[in-house]
Amino acid sequence: MGKRLQRKDSDVAERVMLDFIDSGIPILPIHDSFLVHEGHRELLHERMQVALQEVCGVEARLKAVEPDLSRVLAERAREQQLDPEGYEQPTTTDIAEIFAAQEGYDKRLDAFYALSKAATER
Repeated sequence: MGKRLQRKDSDVAERVMLDFIDSGIPILPIHDSFLVHEGHRELLHERMQVALQEVCGVEARLKAVEPDLSRVLAERAREQQLDPEGYEQPTTTDIAEIFAAQEGYDKRLDAFYALSKAATER
């Protein structure tokens, strides 16, 4: 993996994201949170604590939020009520349809890994 320049003025989020990028692990910042694969939860917690200590000199209580499929389906049902003409896709509880939507994410993840591998082989 390529060496990255350590900047003293970098913030907590930047340090966490660069650590994950250097490790070849996809990470998505969302406001004051990060989205990572379930298998990297502990690593994220560890790297966030390190970055908080380095940048701010503090240790914080961090909270992992579990994805809630029932909340997503309820939100989609509300959206459907606002779209009675059916311009949006209907809400489904069919697990096969839900997982089929995952294919696009998997393709983007594969592309990320291919780009990451190509960058390290240079």
